[in-house]
Amino acid sequence: MDNIFLISSKLPPEYSGSGNRVFKTALKLEEKFNYRYKMICSSTVKRNFQNFYFYNNREIYLISKKFFDQNIKRSKIQEFINFRLNYFIEFFFLFKFLFSKRKSINFLHIVGNVNITNASIIFAKIFKIPIILEIVNDIDTFNFYIPKLFKIIFGEKLNKNDKIIVISKKLEKMFLNFGYNQSQIWHKPNPVDKK
Repeated sequence: MDNIFLISSKLPPEYSGSGNRVFKTALKLEEKFNYRYKMICSSTVKRNFQNFYFYNNREIYLISKKFFDQNIKRSKIQEFINFRLNYFIEFFFLFKFLFSKRKSINFLHIVGNVNITNASIIFAKIFKIPIILEIVNDIDTFNFYIPKLFKIIFGEKLNKNDKIIVISKKLEKMFLNFGYNQSQIWHKPNPVDKK
Protein backbone atom coordinates (compact mmCIF):
# COMPACT_ATOMS: atom_id res chain seq x y z
CA MET A 1 0.00 0.00 0.00
CA ASP A 2 1.54 3.31 -1.06
CA ASN A 3 -1.46 5.58 -0.74
CA ILE A 4 -1.46 6.92 2.81
CA PHE A 5 -0.94 10.66 3.10
CA LEU A 6 0.31 12.11 6.37
CA ILE A 7 -0.61 15.80 6.61
CA SER A 8 0.87 17.49 9.67
CA SER A 9 1.17 21.06 10.90
CA LYS A 10 4.92 20.46 11.30
CA LEU A 11 7.38 17.68 10.51
CA PRO A 12 11.12 17.38 11.22
CA PRO A 13 13.53 19.03 11.17
CA GLU A 14 11.20 21.79 12.45
CA TYR A 15 10.50 20.91 16.05
CA SER A 16 7.13 19.94 17.46
CA GLY A 17 6.41 17.08 19.83
CA SER A 18 3.55 15.75 17.73
CA GLY A 19 5.41 16.26 14.43
CA ASN A 20 8.46 14.33 15.63
CA ARG A 21 6.33 11.57 17.11
CA VAL A 22 4.10 11.10 14.07
CA PHE A 23 7.13 11.07 11.75
CA LYS A 24 8.81 8.32 13.81
CA THR A 25 5.53 6.40 14.07
CA ALA A 26 5.08 6.53 10.29
CA LEU A 27 8.58 5.09 9.76
CA LYS A 28 7.89 2.26 12.25
CA LEU A 29 4.56 1.41 10.60
CA GLU A 30 6.17 1.42 7.16
CA GLU A 31 8.82 -1.01 8.34
CA LYS A 32 6.32 -3.31 10.02
CA PHE A 33 3.65 -3.36 7.30
CA ASN A 34 5.72 -2.70 4.18
CA TYR A 35 4.04 0.43 2.85
CA ARG A 36 5.04 4.08 2.49
CA TYR A 37 3.51 7.30 3.66
CA LYS A 38 3.50 10.37 1.48
CA MET A 39 4.21 13.31 3.79
CA ILE A 40 2.97 16.91 3.66
CA CYS A 41 3.51 19.63 6.26
CA SER A 42 3.37 23.33 6.93
CA SER A 43 5.79 25.52 8.89
CA THR A 44 5.97 28.44 11.27
CA VAL A 45 9.64 29.04 10.43
CA LYS A 46 9.46 29.17 6.63
CA ARG A 47 6.86 31.76 5.71
CA ASN A 48 6.91 31.64 1.93
CA PHE A 49 7.93 28.22 0.73
CA GLN A 50 6.23 25.53 -1.30
CA ASN A 51 8.43 22.70 -2.43
CA PHE A 52 9.80 19.26 -1.61
CA TYR A 53 12.62 18.74 0.85
CA PHE A 54 14.39 15.65 2.16
CA TYR A 55 14.78 14.63 5.77
CA ASN A 56 16.12 11.27 6.92
CA ASN A 57 15.99 10.09 3.27
CA ARG A 58 12.29 10.92 3.11
CA GLU A 59 10.68 13.32 0.65
CA ILE A 60 8.35 15.78 2.38
CA TYR A 61 6.17 18.36 0.62
CA LEU A 62 6.18 21.65 2.54
CA ILE A 63 3.42 24.20 1.95
CA SER A 64 3.85 27.46 3.82
CA LYS A 65 2.59 30.42 1.81
CA LYS A 66 2.05 33.16 4.36
CA PHE A 67 2.35 36.24 2.22
CA PHE A 68 0.56 38.34 4.80
CA ASP A 69 2.31 38.42 8.17
CA GLN A 70 0.15 37.22 11.06
CA ASN A 71 2.26 39.00 13.70
CA ILE A 72 1.75 42.60 12.60
CA LYS A 73 -0.80 44.51 14.69
CA ARG A 74 -3.89 45.16 12.56
CA SER A 75 -7.53 46.14 12.92
CA LYS A 76 -10.05 43.30 13.32
CA ILE A 77 -11.14 43.68 9.67
CA GLN A 78 -7.54 43.60 8.41
CA GLU A 79 -6.85 40.58 10.64
CA PHE A 80 -9.91 38.77 9.25
CA ILE A 81 -8.92 39.49 5.62
CA ASN A 82 -5.29 38.57 6.33
CA PHE A 83 -6.24 35.18 7.84
CA ARG A 84 -8.62 34.33 4.98
CA LEU A 85 -6.10 35.28 2.28
CA ASN A 86 -3.35 33.17 3.83
CA TYR A 87 -5.82 30.31 4.28
CA PHE A 88 -7.00 30.28 0.68
CA ILE A 89 -3.47 30.57 -0.72
CA GLU A 90 -2.36 27.46 1.21
CA PHE A 91 -5.71 25.78 0.50
CA PHE A 92 -5.06 26.22 -3.23
CA PHE A 93 -1.59 24.60 -3.14
CA LEU A 94 -2.72 21.68 -0.98
CA PHE A 95 -5.89 21.09 -3.00
CA LYS A 96 -3.97 21.19 -6.29
CA PHE A 97 -1.45 18.63 -5.01
CA LEU A 98 -4.02 16.24 -3.51
CA PHE A 99 -6.31 16.58 -6.53
CA SER A 100 -3.53 15.27 -8.78
CA LYS A 101 -3.26 12.18 -6.51
CA ARG A 102 -6.95 11.77 -5.60
CA LYS A 103 -7.49 8.44 -7.40
CA SER A 104 -4.67 6.78 -5.52
CA ILE A 105 -5.34 8.03 -1.97
CA ASN A 106 -6.49 5.32 0.45
CA PHE A 107 -6.81 7.66 3.43
CA LEU A 108 -5.46 10.85 4.96
CA HIS A 109 -3.82 10.92 8.39
CA ILE A 110 -4.26 14.53 9.56
CA VAL A 111 -2.34 15.90 12.57
CA GLY A 112 -2.70 19.42 13.96
CA ASN A 113 -4.79 22.47 13.24
CA VAL A 114 -3.35 24.78 10.55
CA ASN A 115 -4.47 25.91 7.10
CA ILE A 116 -3.31 22.78 5.25
CA THR A 117 -4.80 20.36 7.79
CA ASN A 118 -8.12 22.22 7.72
CA ALA A 119 -8.07 22.26 3.91
CA SER A 120 -7.34 18.52 3.83
CA ILE A 121 -10.51 17.84 5.86
CA ILE A 122 -12.51 19.69 3.20
CA PHE A 123 -10.73 17.79 0.43
CA ALA A 124 -11.57 14.48 2.13
CA LYS A 125 -15.23 15.50 2.49
CA ILE A 126 -15.53 16.48 -1.18
CA PHE A 127 -13.91 13.30 -2.53
CA LYS A 128 -15.22 10.98 0.21
CA ILE A 129 -11.73 9.94 1.29
CA PRO A 130 -11.50 8.42 4.79
CA ILE A 131 -9.46 10.29 7.37
CA ILE A 132 -7.81 9.69 10.68
CA LEU A 133 -7.80 13.02 12.50
CA GLU A 134 -5.35 13.31 15.38
CA ILE A 135 -6.05 16.03 17.95
CA VAL A 136 -2.67 16.74 19.58
CA ASN A 137 -3.52 19.77 21.74
CA ASP A 138 -5.86 20.22 24.67
CA ILE A 139 -8.62 22.28 23.05
CA ASP A 140 -11.97 23.45 24.42
CA THR A 141 -13.86 23.15 21.16
CA PHE A 142 -13.43 21.51 17.77
CA ASN A 143 -12.55 24.69 15.92
CA PHE A 144 -11.15 23.65 12.56
CA TYR A 145 -11.80 26.39 10.04
CA ILE A 146 -14.21 25.37 7.29
CA PRO A 147 -15.52 28.18 5.04
CA LYS A 148 -19.29 28.67 5.26
CA LEU A 149 -19.98 27.54 1.69
CA PHE A 150 -18.29 24.19 2.37
CA LYS A 151 -20.17 23.86 5.68
CA ILE A 152 -23.48 24.40 3.88
CA ILE A 153 -22.71 21.91 1.10
CA PHE A 154 -20.76 19.21 2.96
CA GLY A 155 -21.71 19.76 6.59
CA GLU A 156 -19.58 20.66 9.58
CA LYS A 157 -19.02 17.19 11.01
CA LEU A 158 -16.56 14.59 9.81
CA ASN A 159 -17.90 11.67 7.79
CA LYS A 160 -19.23 8.79 9.90
CA ASN A 161 -16.45 6.40 8.84
CA ASP A 162 -13.70 8.86 9.82
CA LYS A 163 -11.70 8.21 12.98
CA ILE A 164 -10.61 10.71 15.62
CA ILE A 165 -7.60 10.13 17.88
CA VAL A 166 -7.62 12.19 21.09
CA ILE A 167 -4.97 12.56 23.82
CA SER A 168 -7.33 12.91 26.79
CA LYS A 169 -10.67 11.75 28.18
CA LYS A 170 -11.76 15.40 28.20
CA LEU A 171 -11.35 15.55 24.40
CA GLU A 172 -13.10 12.21 24.01
CA LYS A 173 -16.09 13.57 25.96
CA MET A 174 -16.06 16.78 23.88
CA PHE A 175 -16.39 14.81 20.62
CA LEU A 176 -19.12 12.61 22.11
CA ASN A 177 -20.99 15.80 23.10
CA PHE A 178 -20.62 17.02 19.49
CA GLY A 179 -22.55 13.93 18.40
CA TYR A 180 -19.73 11.67 17.23
CA ASN A 181 -20.04 7.93 17.93
CA GLN A 182 -17.82 6.15 20.44
CA SER A 183 -16.73 3.85 17.60
CA GLN A 184 -15.22 6.87 15.81
CA ILE A 185 -13.08 7.99 18.75
CA TRP A 186 -9.85 6.44 19.99
CA HIS A 187 -8.50 7.80 23.28
CA LYS A 188 -4.74 7.33 23.03
CA PRO A 189 -2.87 9.02 25.91
CA ASN A 190 -0.19 11.47 24.76
CA PRO A 191 2.94 9.36 24.13
CA VAL A 192 5.44 12.23 23.82
CA ASP A 193 8.42 11.73 26.14
CA LYS A 194 9.47 15.22 27.33
CA LYS A 195 13.10 14.06 27.72
